[in-house]
Amino acid sequence: MRQIKFRIWDKKEKKIYDNLYLETYGVILRNEIGVSRHKDLIPMQFTGLQDKAGKDIFEGDLLKHDLWGVSEIIWEHGSFRGTSDKHDITLADHQLQRSRVIGNVYENKNLLEDKA
Repeated sequence: MRQIKFRIWDKKEKKIYDNLYLETYGVILRNEIGVSRHKDLIPMQFTGLQDKAGKDIFEGDLLKHDLWGVSEIIWEHGSFRGTSDKHDITLADHQLQRSRVIGNVYENKNLLEDKA
């Protein structure tokens, strides 16, 4: 069974948090300063997959494939996939053996410009 977990991007703090809980009426963030509720939080779901180094792959991550370059991981039409200007990839084990997480779209926007 795929493990369900999330991380969030906090637009105000410009920081990713890994330990959060989702509730019916929004996102609750439990961190070093206590509990916060923000409308400016963007949840990113774990894909259930890992890159070639064993790092968890989340929605919003930037994945670099040895041959295809950089792809952004998105959720679309009921599945996770990688998308770039040149290629769209499904997240299959044989592709992930040649891919690694190099950042995410919130902290590393400059890597999207270098899609090669």
